[in-house]
Amino acid sequence: MSIKYVLCITFLLFSVQSIADKCSIDEAKYEKLIEIHSEGNGNFLVSAPIELESKKLVAMRLNVKVNEPLAQSVQGELKINVVEGRGYAHINKHSSINLQTSVTVFHENSTGCPIITVKVL
Repeated sequence: MSIKYVLCITFLLFSVQSIADKCSIDEAKYEKLIEIHSEGNGNFLVSAPIELESKKLVAMRLNVKVNEPLAQSVQGELKINVVEGRGYAHINKHSSINLQTSVTVFHENSTGCPIITVKVL
């Protein structure tokens, strides 16, 4: 293996590491902009702005996890309807003390770090 090859691989590894360091995600940064609207009977609407920091609303995912150590969460994609500059998704949550329910909202575009916000129901 030549020195030139080793140096190229080392440079690539440092480049990837520096890019990863620049992309830090604060899941609570825009938590106040994500709203949970109770519609009664276990029905909720989650709403989020369709754009944050010039990044478009891409997806909302429902996360459900049993309140136990090491329990895995189950995720499902929510259908988004856009009304007056906000994206809305419907959730039907049956009351259960043993379930932890949250919504993960993704805003992103083709460049830069995505905006990911987690809101607990």
